[in-house]
Amino acid sequence: MPERLHLCHWPDCGKRVPAKLWGCLEHWKRVPKSLQMQLQRAYRKGQELTKSPSPEYVRVAQLIQDWISETQRSLKV
Repeated sequence: MPERLHLCHWPDCGKRVPAKLWGCLEHWKRVPKSLQMQLQRAYRKGQELTKSPSPEYVRVAQLIQDWISETQRSLKV
């Protein structure tokens, strides 16, 4: 079975990555280590196949998006 891909979750990135990964390596490295660790703990093996991430995974993924938005907003000031 071919590996499933999706777009990196970093806004406007557009790089395709394996579905089990949040995003491309370049952008993943920008995410604070504490949020990386939280997301990794919340990941359930196979959730990318069942399309049913845990509520905790969804919550942390949103925290990452909020962090990105805040960081980008502060850079524009």
